[in-house]
Amino acid sequence: MAEAQPQPHKFLRSLFRCIEYFEPDFPSPEYLYALGIQAFEVLLDPDKCGTFQFSPSFFQPHPDRLLQLYPPRPDVQEQEEFLRLSPIPSVQDIMNDSDIDYSPEVAPTFANLHRYDINRYEMVNDALAQARQTEKIIDCHMTIPSLNDPLRKWWRVMNQYRYIDRPRKPHLVMTCISNVRPTNTNRGITIHELKAIVSTFIRRVNHRPFIECQFHPVLVSSFMGEKLGRIIQASDDGQEIVLQYSQLWSFTDEETAPVKMFLRYRLSEAVGGYVCSRDGQQHWHGDARSLDCGRVRFKLPSLSFR
Repeated sequence: MAEAQPQPHKFLRSLFRCIEYFEPDFPSPEYLYALGIQAFEVLLDPDKCGTFQFSPSFFQPHPDRLLQLYPPRPDVQEQEEFLRLSPIPSVQDIMNDSDIDYSPEVAPTFANLHRYDINRYEMVNDALAQARQTEKIIDCHMTIPSLNDPLRKWWRVMNQYRYIDRPRKPHLVMTCISNVRPTNTNRGITIHELKAIVSTFIRRVNHRPFIECQFHPVLVSSFMGEKLGRIIQASDDGQEIVLQYSQLWSFTDEETAPVKMFLRYRLSEAVGGYVCSRDGQQHWHGDARSLDCGRVRFKLPSLSFR
């Protein structure tokens, strides 16, 4: 009797079945470990400004010089609401800005708001809406708007990743938006992030150009309620998943919001890749496991000017 051949990517399919109906927003570290997932927080590298200490590191963030050469025009930032960062209004803020005349005796509590202001408060405090607004700020910086002026020059990033690149790069950059609100005690990987990453892995490993690749690095810009966001580097080797994630960063203050850092990681250069040997096997080229990002040479993404 012929020996049964192992099914490729069986681990990922089994993992997805385990988490598909998992309800808590924040799975415990013990639960993740039991599933074959390593998840841990990484810090910024003190020697490399705005770079996380991912190890191995599969992505090299874009250098600062693009933003130095092509910053958003001041008038664009002033006139375009979507490029502005603002704090989340409290009940007291809603009362102060309301057309309704609240008496001084009315306490600033949700129950004392009039129906119109209740709707306003619920809208600005919706976790999913806050996550979308935060993601849009990063996305809008990818294409500097021209404000309907045909004579004004603008730029945008094109062809960030290509299948024809050699060595073959299975790297992927994605954005995750979660309808979840972290707390002081729950700030680890969310089940929404985990489901998005595992679903992406399953599609990626079954995509023809990358079926034979062992590693599938994914870089995630994750946004959630309270206008918080983080960077996650995920990798899968068919036997386990490693999730390295940054702290949660706040986007409610223009002075401290890490817009530039998130934009640089959105424009990351893939590190390493696969080459095909004479025997037809795919082999990893570039030792990402012992990578020193300070010595990596990378090309700028193509820019289109108008």
